[in-house]
Amino acid sequence: VKALADVCCTSSNAVKVCESIPREQPILFVPDRNLARYVTDRTGRTNLIAWDGYCYVHQQITPEGQRYLGSAFGGAPLPATGIFSALDMKTNKLVWQQRWKDSCYSGSVTTAGGLVFTGRNDGRLTALNSANGKRLWEFQTGAGMNSPVSVFEYEGDEYVVAYSAGSLFAGTAKGDSVWLFSTKGTLSEGESPSTR
Repeated sequence: VKALADVCCTSSNAVKVCESIPREQPILFVPDRNLARYVTDRTGRTNLIAWDGYCYVHQQITPEGQRYLGSAFGGAPLPATGIFSALDMKTNKLVWQQRWKDSCYSGSVTTAGGLVFTGRNDGRLTALNSANGKRLWEFQTGAGMNSPVSVFEYEGDEYVVAYSAGSLFAGTAKGDSVWLFSTKGTLSEGESPSTR
């Protein structure tokens, strides 16, 4: 729905944004009916149409707590496990799958040469065979590898650049390293976050 919106706002600026729209113009407010009610109360608008969706955090806010309206990050108390899978986009069938003891909190990238690069919470950058998911290479970066790598070609050689910094939300070890790899180089690994 946001892709079709004229204006996007957050809970912190929703009142200000709605007040900037001419009062005679109806507003379809998505995706949160609770924030829409809050904005209606603050602006006195009678033509704000609330979408019936809601944020589970905002749903729990009582009228006494409305002035503390904001956001939060939370999750279900489930074991942190991850499933990393490859699908055939033409058939929508599973090609291969790996189950990991840690959550999958990194993007992945696939190269034209059939490699899949993905980061791991414990600092490993892993290269897999895109056809069967087998691990071909792994490198310890020293901090949570929670951002996807970039792949590029320079003067006929393929390179991979990775940023290893950890993630607040994944709860991984922090760092601040940029790693550049090529098929021609050798490099010493970083210290594993678990050994620090």
